[in-house]
Amino acid sequence: MERPQECSSKPSNLVAYLLVTVISFVGFGVATAGAEEAGADQTVVEEVVVIGTRRSERSASDLAVPVDVISEQDLQAQGSSDMLDVLTSVIPSYNVGREPISDVATLVRPANLRGLSADSTLILVNGKRRHKGATVGEFVSGINKGAQAVDITPLAGIAMKQVEVLRDGAAAQYGSDAIAGVMNFVLSDDPEARRLQIQYGSAYEGDGETVAVSGLFGTHLGRDGFSTLGFEVKDTNSTSRGSQDPQAVAVVDAGINANQVANPVVEWGQPNVWNDYKLLFNAAVEASDSSEIYGHAIVSSRKIDGSFFYRNPFTRGAVFQRGDNLQIYDLDTTDAVTCPTISTKDANGDNDWAAALTALNAAKAGATWAGNCFSYTEWFPGGFTPRFGGKVNDTSVVGGIRGEWGNGMTYDLSLTTGRNEVVFQISNTVNASYGPNSPTSFDLGAQIQTERVVNADFSKGFDVGAESDLNVAWGLQYHEEEFEMVAGQTESWANGGFANNGSLAHHGSGASVGANGFQGFSTDVSGKFDRQSSAGYLDLEVDLTDRWLLAGALRFEDFSDFGSTSKGKIATRFAVNGNFNLRGSFSSGFRAPSMGQTNLQRASTGFSGGQLQESLTVAATNTISAPKG
Repeated sequence: MERPQECSSKPSNLVAYLLVTVISFVGFGVATAGAEEAGADQTVVEEVVVIGTRRSERSASDLAVPVDVISEQDLQAQGSSDMLDVLTSVIPSYNVGREPISDVATLVRPANLRGLSADSTLILVNGKRRHKGATVGEFVSGINKGAQAVDITPLAGIAMKQVEVLRDGAAAQYGSDAIAGVMNFVLSDDPEARRLQIQYGSAYEGDGETVAVSGLFGTHLGRDGFSTLGFEVKDTNSTSRGSQDPQAVAVVDAGINANQVANPVVEWGQPNVWNDYKLLFNAAVEASDSSEIYGHAIVSSRKIDGSFFYRNPFTRGAVFQRGDNLQIYDLDTTDAVTCPTISTKDANGDNDWAAALTALNAAKAGATWAGNCFSYTEWFPGGFTPRFGGKVNDTSVVGGIRGEWGNGMTYDLSLTTGRNEVVFQISNTVNASYGPNSPTSFDLGAQIQTERVVNADFSKGFDVGAESDLNVAWGLQYHEEEFEMVAGQTESWANGGFANNGSLAHHGSGASVGANGFQGFSTDVSGKFDRQSSAGYLDLEVDLTDRWLLAGALRFEDFSDFGSTSKGKIATRFAVNGNFNLRGSFSSGFRAPSMGQTNLQRASTGFSGGQLQESLTVAATNTISAPKG
């Protein structure tokens, strides 16, 4: 098992990135949100974006760095009810893969921007930081190994007005986690929205059926306010794209009844997802002639069940087999009954499962077997495939007030809180160390990520004799993060007694400890871990001429567990003509490891050299992992 990503406690040794964005070109065909004709003239209305600038009412083409704007029409045109799949289709360099049999990635799919890990992209909703998911990708392949990313699944597409993607210089403007860029999900603010849709889909193979019902409804609040409520309810069946495991074929050939071996034994594809619901609320109402109170809330939950790998009844060590012999439990070592020794090999050392099965069946039919001896082939004659999954609960609430004072200074004061909980479960498996007393399904425990963010943002323009006022934006942020590991049921991680070599089992001593496939979180690794960080920023932007824009940003962040860091950005845009821009930026960035990455610990039990050994994935903050010398 891989260790979580580690970082030194000294800021100078933290992961830092230098992003250099070469000159990019925005050519003909500037994106538009719509067009209206007035006689022979045509008026183009461009998208107004929130990210990439702190000046109000700026379009994507006016920014110093490129920002992709995915409109509501673009999102709806894809036809999929899965936001991750939709974004993969419409955003360049954004990739989301299926992660079958990848432990926690089965529950929360990681997404990548610009070929960087999923936790290198900062996710905003209505311009406010969204909390991370509670899962850390221990067994995820490729660049997402060890990543703790935001769970985007709760962001139902029907409730979106647009999605904005900023890639260059994002960390200097918006803080840690924005190395690859920033994605801002803008919720619908249309009080006239009235939409209800039903979607059904299926794979060409006939599996993977998906049924989704979603809707969006809006209403007016006060004179200029609004509220919108979006929802989605969905069920998705699993897909299977693998062929039958050759081991399973050999098991049947050895004499196991084919009806006791699933075909295929491993479902290689997307998991079952059911009770998948999302509720998204967005509102704003005027507090005075120059200010408004705003807020949004997102609540979601879903259950997931996916496949693990097949456990062969003749080869799975510490459950069905030990060494060259079948693992047979002697349930009473004080009596005179000796349980049989049954080898899975012939005289030449080759596999002879048919002979082993014959000998085992004969032993089970003997007078001394019942009550004295036990083999897991009694429960799983054809082997077993664990089913892993759980439940994901996610909640976030944002509230604030924004407006403009009499001197022209704008302000935005907000409070954000979010919580992501993943409850792990596994079934169709055993804790072999419990022998015949083992459950076959387990509550493995839970991981919970909780975050709270307080923001105070200000902006004002100053006349400096240039084409436009110099826009000066500054602000402060306070961020609390907490990662919690909740212990699972005792049988999911404890030693049930048969793991002790030779003490309780004559032929097959040394049974594995913990739920086979995914050991539950023990009381030794459970606990709460938190940190606080504060940040301040300064953001400057000015049109020097009607064609030349110059922007810069500085940001300082201080973490309670890692110290402080500073980063900056400078960017420029030159408009060659109305349809052609030259852009360039230079920036530095920083990503602090998450609380899950620095504190996740997992215990497991396995064999090494024929001996049972305990292994531990140790947190980077544990004294065991401290450098020696």
